[in-house]
Amino acid sequence: MTDANSRETFGKKLKKEFTVLRDGKPGRRFRDFRKFQKETEGSSRATRISIFVVGVLLIVAGLAIGWLPGPGGFLAIVGIAMLGREIPGIAWVLDGIEVQIRRWIDRYVQLSIGWKIVVALFAGAIVACLVWAGWKLFF
Repeated sequence: MTDANSRETFGKKLKKEFTVLRDGKPGRRFRDFRKFQKETEGSSRATRISIFVVGVLLIVAGLAIGWLPGPGGFLAIVGIAMLGREIPGIAWVLDGIEVQIRRWIDRYVQLSIGWKIVVALFAGAIVACLVWAGWKLFF
């Protein structure tokens, strides 16, 4: 297999995985994706270990820089999702979290503009306190 064919195959595989994850049913998305992964990839021990290690490293890196503005929290979320590919309990928890977040978003959308402003100010105050606490803690 040439390098160009390998990249094309990797690109198609990545696109298929994204499509399966995107089109999954809320509340089952991560468990169904995990099942899809097992059916299509098999379970090479080296692959499973490397995914686990990379997931843990992303979580640690995300937590280490998470209080800074930027991609810290995103790294931790990606790491947790990678662990969800290998650990059924994490996939189950991610499905539950997704459903709960969707409920909160639906409730927020139904609020009047006044309450939306109150919620946004409260969330902003929490973020400001966390940034201030991180600043005091590390500097």
